[in-house]
Amino acid sequence: MVVSLGFAYYASLPKSQSDATIVANIEPNIISKLTYTAEELNVIAERREDDRFWVTFVRYKKPEDPKAGEGASPDTADKVVDTELRFLASSKLSDQLQKLSPFEADRVIGSVGEDSLAEFGLTEAEIADFQVFDKGAQQIFHLAIGKKSYGSRNFFVKNFADNKVLLVDGGLFESLKKAEFRLFERKIMAFEFEDVTHATIVKGQAEKRFAHTKRDKSGQLSWSDD
Repeated sequence: MVVSLGFAYYASLPKSQSDATIVANIEPNIISKLTYTAEELNVIAERREDDRFWVTFVRYKKPEDPKAGEGASPDTADKVVDTELRFLASSKLSDQLQKLSPFEADRVIGSVGEDSLAEFGLTEAEIADFQVFDKGAQQIFHLAIGKKSYGSRNFFVKNFADNKVLLVDGGLFESLKKAEFRLFERKIMAFEFEDVTHATIVKGQAEKRFAHTKRDKSGQLSWSDD
């Protein structure tokens, strides 16, 4: 185990950019869907006809097991939905997809024995599953996501194409894992605030109209009765 831990620590040490190895080269415009699945999480990003992405984000929790006091383990309880969201992704997702063209490994560790996978967080019980599909719904990239490396934002992953363990940038995985915070489209209107000239508030039969054309002493637009 000491030797194994030393291996993972060594694999985490930075290398020069020129040592990076291209693992895949996926043009973002051919991607139709991304999935990120972990024990407590399921994230699906699907391309719309306008080339933007819908994100379905589901976080699970384990319910309290009423039989736990009778010797049953809470770990055997079925998962229940804790959070379920569906939203339009911002341009940050498109920016992250650029990392797939090309997708580079900072270090290629190679084939790792079953007895060493735990060190990289790549046992069956620990991994997250990441898949990329093209517009023909064919899987074109598949990784098992392990744990973060020592002292960096990189992750250990296993590439199912050749079963090699790699050390790669984790930005895309982190964005999907925390999609409800990082990928939510916050710009809900297609215009800028300063483009608005009037607004109307309606409540029942009552109506109030405001103008947004006058500027205050600092030169900022301000609201006034219309």
